[in-house]
Amino acid sequence: MSRQGQSLKPNHFAQAARIALAIALISGLAFFIGLQLFPAMPAGQVVIHAALGLTGGVAVITCVTLLYLAFGHFILRKGGTDPQWFWFLGEPKGLARLRDDAGLAAPDPTAAARPQSNFEKSG
Repeated sequence: MSRQGQSLKPNHFAQAARIALAIALISGLAFFIGLQLFPAMPAGQVVIHAALGLTGGVAVITCVTLLYLAFGHFILRKGGTDPQWFWFLGEPKGLARLRDDAGLAAPDPTAAARPQSNFEKSG
């Protein structure tokens, strides 16, 4: 339930503060675990390794996210209805009827791959 008059817009400063706090806590946890696992290693070296590990993890997550989004765009460009429905054999139940009711044609998946002729371009 929301309070009357309370803004539902996201507070970007609060979000950034939560992200910074999460990064600081994860970094501190990695530092503490590193000190426990490698007691002979100097603390400065543990900090460097923890920072490199955290940076590598963020890089991997970023790459996976970008690949996932690029794949979703590819599906939409090739005529897919929704990237989530790509994994199923057909379209959602009732979508064809909704298209018919709205007077829309089903997308042609070969239209994006087919080059236009000069006749089609001149219209």
